[in-house]
Amino acid sequence: MNFQHFDIPLNAEQRYVLGKILENGSIADYPQGSYLVSPLTPMTLDFLKALRLPGFRNNIAEPIDLPSMEAKELPAHRLCSRDIGDEGITLQGMCDRFLEEKRRQGSHTSYTTFERLYRHLIALLGGRTMVREITRQDILYARKMIIAMPCFYPMRFPGKSIEQAVKIAEEQNLGRRNVRTINSMLVRISALFKWAETEWLIDKNPGLDLALRLGPSEIRFKRQPFSIEQLNTIFHAPIYTGCIDDESNFKKPGPNRPRRDRFWVPLIGLFSGLRMNEILQLNETDIRDIDNIPCFSVSHISTDGGLDKRIKTQASERYVPIHSELIKIGLLDHVQAIRQSGQRKLFPRQKLSPTKGTYTQRMSIWFSQQFLKDVGAYTPETTFHSFRHNFKDALQRAETSVMQMRHLCGWSLPRLNFDYNYGTPAEITELSKAIEKVSYPGLDLSHLYE
Repeated sequence: MNFQHFDIPLNAEQRYVLGKILENGSIADYPQGSYLVSPLTPMTLDFLKALRLPGFRNNIAEPIDLPSMEAKELPAHRLCSRDIGDEGITLQGMCDRFLEEKRRQGSHTSYTTFERLYRHLIALLGGRTMVREITRQDILYARKMIIAMPCFYPMRFPGKSIEQAVKIAEEQNLGRRNVRTINSMLVRISALFKWAETEWLIDKNPGLDLALRLGPSEIRFKRQPFSIEQLNTIFHAPIYTGCIDDESNFKKPGPNRPRRDRFWVPLIGLFSGLRMNEILQLNETDIRDIDNIPCFSVSHISTDGGLDKRIKTQASERYVPIHSELIKIGLLDHVQAIRQSGQRKLFPRQKLSPTKGTYTQRMSIWFSQQFLKDVGAYTPETTFHSFRHNFKDALQRAETSVMQMRHLCGWSLPRLNFDYNYGTPAEITELSKAIEKVSYPGLDLSHLYE
């Protein structure tokens, strides 16, 4: 492939940079595609993408796997794809590639969320539609349908297309998703086409700026911590003071005080800041003594080789010392009872969702839609995640350092150019001191002490 045979308007600077790229290599044509036989850096790839050179119609950087070529001839990366023709790639093919990237990133929840949405997009635009033929109008049509899509589609409308479900919803004046949920879907569509542009599958992103503008009520709405009044209401409910049972009769006063998942999970959330799934996926082996300090071990790795655990980000993997309040209430006794019973999970009643890959589905619905409403502690701004807000606020009141807060809450700090991880015994001791400063003035839990 010789550039002098093509009419490419390159300025002097571009010609200089291109010459530098080719100094130690050349463009080689093979039946499988055109290759740049030269070390490729991200900057080089960005430069070639900007030039839109002939012969680089697909522009996908992938590892070389052509056995017919001599090893010494292989470039660092190839710039074409053997399964994309001259006309481009289909919408189905593009979605499959994007989802494979998500799968490799290891987030089961993220993968299933994207996969479910892209099924809708394919149903609206056609899986065999060539991506390069998708226009801005096509995307705006898909956006319109997603905005109008009724709640719980397709479960509520089995066998119906999106267009049919939308028509029924309009005729029956059925409820639609809220603006925030719709925007989360539209942002994922934008992400798909942004990725396609980055991978040079399309020349221009037709999915820019799809999100709806939030109205004043949506802008004001955000998750809030529980008030002290709400916390006292929650932890003085019958399930904590005496109930008939902790299943269907959890709200009815009675003589029993079962201490299982519905008892412990809110308390752990309040005094550790752990996310709901981080709590529910705990194995009994995840309660560990480090320098004689009992800790929660939050990790996606199980000592028994199980593959059922997930973490939100890499920073979520951490040790969190167990607050003395939880010990006084009897958490370590619960751990010991689970170990003696031979069970693996700290809260064995909660089951893994086969679709979402988490343990939260049943507990989340019960806590937010039943428990909080039944005991009179419900507000639209508070959910189980509010315990993390309470925990964060308590750390701030105690003037905990940013780095300690980052570790205890499982947050990453991408703006810092160094990694600051806790984990050694000395550091766990300092974290334990920070945890012990977490308190909620006005909250009385003395009735729960063993």
